[in-house]
Amino acid sequence: MLMFEGHVGVRLMNDYASVWPLWWSDGGQVLEHELPLSIGLTRDLLAWAEGFDAHFSYETGWDRPTSRLAHAEQADRLIVNLRRELDGLLEVEPRVWELES
Repeated sequence: MLMFEGHVGVRLMNDYASVWPLWWSDGGQVLEHELPLSIGLTRDLLAWAEGFDAHFSYETGWDRPTSRLAHAEQADRLIVNLRRELDGLLEVEPRVWELES
């Protein structure tokens, strides 16, 4: 695996009030322009984070089971697409904590 700007991996992970769900595996948020991602994948990542903010509460969890299911399905697609677009550049580590409970 090649080093990318000193990093070896990224995490797909939501955080409250963060519009961009990518983080360096060794700490810190990835900025949108730091990775060579397609416009389509960038839009999908932004929409996924927006869906998290719209449908997940830190107090009560998911607003509906269907929201959780849609979020999980989107996460699976994002992981596949991130691995495809970053192949050879960075490892992709899913950290989708909001689906663990």
